[in-house]
Amino acid sequence: MNWETYGLLGIGAALAALTLTRSTLTQKLRAKWIGHGLLGEMINCPYCMAHWMGTIFSLDKHLSKPNFDAYLVDACIVTGIAVIFVGIMLKLWLYQEAELDRYRQLISEMTSKLKEVRITKKV
Repeated sequence: MNWETYGLLGIGAALAALTLTRSTLTQKLRAKWIGHGLLGEMINCPYCMAHWMGTIFSLDKHLSKPNFDAYLVDACIVTGIAVIFVGIMLKLWLYQEAELDRYRQLISEMTSKLKEVRITKKV
C-alpha cells in the first residue's frame, strides 16, 4: 500500500470508530452493552474502536494474499493513523464542549447579575 491509501484507510477507520461510538444512530445498541465488562467498554470507547476499525479496514487488501507479515505492518500503520485522528477529533470535540460550558456559565452569571440590578433599581 502507498501512503495515500494508508491515510485514507486510517481516516476512514477513525470516522467509522467515532460514528459507532458517538452517533445517536447506534446509541440504543451501545446502551445494551454498557455494564458488560470489557466488551461494553470497547464498544463505547472511540479510542478502542479505532483499533478494531483500523485492523478491519486494512484487512481488505490482504484477503487475496496469504502474506501475514505485510498485513500486520499495514494494520499497525492504518490503526496508528486512525488512533491519532480519533485523538485529535476527541480533543477538538471536548475542547468545544468545555468552551460551550464556560460560555453557558458566563451567560448564567450575567443573567443573575442583571436580575440583581433590576431588583435594586425597583427598591
